[in-house]
Amino acid sequence: MLSHQKLKVYDRGLAVVASLAKRSAKWNKRHAVVDQLCRASESIVLNLAEGVRVRSPGQKQQVLDYAVGSALECAACLDITVIKQFLAAELAAVEKRSLWEVVRMLVGLKRSWEKNAFQEEPPAYGGPPGSEPPEWYFAHEPLEVYQVALSFAVWTFLHLDFTANFTANFFGAGNDTWRRALSFM
Repeated sequence: MLSHQKLKVYDRGLAVVASLAKRSAKWNKRHAVVDQLCRASESIVLNLAEGVRVRSPGQKQQVLDYAVGSALECAACLDITVIKQFLAAELAAVEKRSLWEVVRMLVGLKRSWEKNAFQEEPPAYGGPPGSEPPEWYFAHEPLEVYQVALSFAVWTFLHLDFTANFTANFFGAGNDTWRRALSFM
């Protein structure tokens, strides 16, 4: 067994990857968020394995920061999938809960690596292990700028969906109304 495979957070991260891959397998791949969610979830465990490999404490910290960043990216992707109606808000909350637990474990591992000890500790991030998550899973979620960006994403999704349907119906095959309208110009 390789060193990274001995870590509990690695197993938890793999479970997140598997769960998100299973959920996203049914989604339309033309949406960038589908690919981004899969890549970000995979990046969590890949960065964790890289963190075990490197020797420098500074590099270990940096690579774990990348893993935490990838988990936060997954959370943002889940928000977008709710907006695009790929995933119900309740199911997104279940996935965010799993991501939250991974982040807690990564922060605990990062703290233990700061002490140059190669062990996992119960993390203090977000409260004691097994505690209920807060109203917001991640620090970026209550930010006004993030909420405004989500609102804009909702508006864009609804507007583009309407525009795409209108364009398909108006300019679609068999509909030469637009050609007749242009011929008068």
